[in-house]
Amino acid sequence: SFFNEEAVDGALIGGASLNGEEFALIANIYKDLKS
Repeated sequence: SFFNEEAVDGALIGGASLNGEEFALIANIYKDLKS
């Protein structure tokens, strides 16, 4: 599946390089959804 951990980690790392604040927000939302 696309949402395996490696793919998600790569996407998050790519996003982090674009905008740290948006990345942090998205990462926090993702963690909330995952738990």
